[in-house]
Amino acid sequence: MCGIAGASFSPDETVNAKRVAKAMLLSIESRGWDATGFDYMDSTGLIQVHKAAVDATHFVKRNLCLPKAAQAFIAHTRFATQGDPIWNDNNHPIAVQDIVGVHNGCLYNDNQIF
Repeated sequence: MCGIAGASFSPDETVNAKRVAKAMLLSIESRGWDATGFDYMDSTGLIQVHKAAVDATHFVKRNLCLPKAAQAFIAHTRFATQGDPIWNDNNHPIAVQDIVGVHNGCLYNDNQIF
């Protein structure tokens, strides 16, 4: 079932966030090949979510546009149990206004939740 990773760096840290995110996504790829995504907060305070119905290997080659200086990110690889990954709203991270989330596992009461 899905893979979840993330990191938060102190403001004075000089680590390359893009490199860390790539390594983390590839390390959790076996947890889900149906879709891959990540989010971060940009320099203006806006949440940026990027996701696609591809495995992590293809995602990091084409879609990993995380700035090297990002202070934090959440990454997710999806093993689809419900909802077609082709419809990107089914993929993670899921953002609603200024809240971003991911989950690992199956939701069987999703109709009740919504």
